[in-house]
Amino acid sequence: MRALLTAAVLAAGACATSQQITISGDPACVLDDGDKAWLARAPDVWRTVSHDIFELASPDPHVTYVLFDAQCAFTREDARTWSSVAHGGQVALPDGQILPAQVTSFAAPAPDGSAMMVMALPTVWRADDVSSEMGLDRLMFAVLSHEMTHTRQFTAYGARIEALAKSVGVGDDMTDDFIQDVFATNAEFVASVERERDLLFAAAAEIDDAKARTLAREALSLVNARRNKWLTGDKTPMAELEDIFLTMEGAGQFAGLSWLSSGPGGGLDGASALSGMRRGKRWSQDEGLALFMVLDRFSPEWPAQVFGAQPKSGLSLLAAALGSS
Repeated sequence: MRALLTAAVLAAGACATSQQITISGDPACVLDDGDKAWLARAPDVWRTVSHDIFELASPDPHVTYVLFDAQCAFTREDARTWSSVAHGGQVALPDGQILPAQVTSFAAPAPDGSAMMVMALPTVWRADDVSSEMGLDRLMFAVLSHEMTHTRQFTAYGARIEALAKSVGVGDDMTDDFIQDVFATNAEFVASVERERDLLFAAAAEIDDAKARTLAREALSLVNARRNKWLTGDKTPMAELEDIFLTMEGAGQFAGLSWLSSGPGGGLDGASALSGMRRGKRWSQDEGLALFMVLDRFSPEWPAQVFGAQPKSGLSLLAAALGSS
C-alpha cells in the first residue's frame, strides 16, 4: 500500500504564520527555523481542506505524523506536542519499516488501524535541490493535502485494491500508475487517455454549462469505448482499478488545488494553482484532477460521497451528474 500511495512531487509555493508548538524528547534535535514553522502548520493544512473546503462533517481518522529532517524524526499524535528522536539517517515508522532520510511524502495504514503521514521536512527537500517557482512551502503543503486525502480512503479501498492486484497477477508493489505501465506502448490507448484528459480540462474551463456538459460527455464516452476494447477478459479487473486510482489520485490532486487556491491556504489565483498541480506525465493524477474539476462544477457535494462509508467513484458520480444527453 505504501508504494501505491507514495506522492509524486507536485509544483506549488508560500507559508502562512505558524502557531506555537512544543517539542519534547532528544535535546540534540534542534529544528531549523523554517522547518519548525512548516512543522507547526502541517496539521492544520488537511483540517482546512477537510473541514473548511470539502465540508466533511464526520471526524477525520486519527493520523500519526512522522516528519523528519537530516538528523531527527518528529512524531505527533495529538494537540501540538511533538516528540523527537535522532534517527541516524534511517527513520523508524510506526509499522516497523525503516525509511532512508530522503525526500518522500506518503500516507499509509498504521498497525493500530489508523493512519500515518510520513514526510521529509523542507531542509531535506532543499538539500536535494527540489524547488518551485511558487516556493517550496506551497509545494510541500500541496503534497501534504494530496496525501492526507488517502487517510480517509484506506478503509474503503485497501482490501479491494489488494484483491484486484492479485487477480491481475501483481503484488504489494502495485502503484497508481499500474494502468499506465501496462498500456504505455499502446498508441491507441494512450491517445484516448490524452484526449479524455484534454476534454475534461476543456470542460472545466468552458464558461457555457451546456458546452461543458457536451465536452464532459464526450470524454466519458471515450473512457467507456477504451475500456470496452482493451479492459476485457482477463483485464476486466483493470477497469475497476482505474476507477479507484482516478478517484484516489483525482481527489488528492483536487485537494492540493483547493488548498493552493484558498485564502487560508496557498492564496493563489486559479490559473497559478492549476499550473502547480498539473503533472503532465502521470495519467491517474492528471486525468483524475481534470475529472474532479468537472465533478466539482456539476456536483459540488461530491466529497460526502467520495469520502463516505460507501464511497462512489469519481467517474460514476460525474456520469450521474451529467445525466442523459
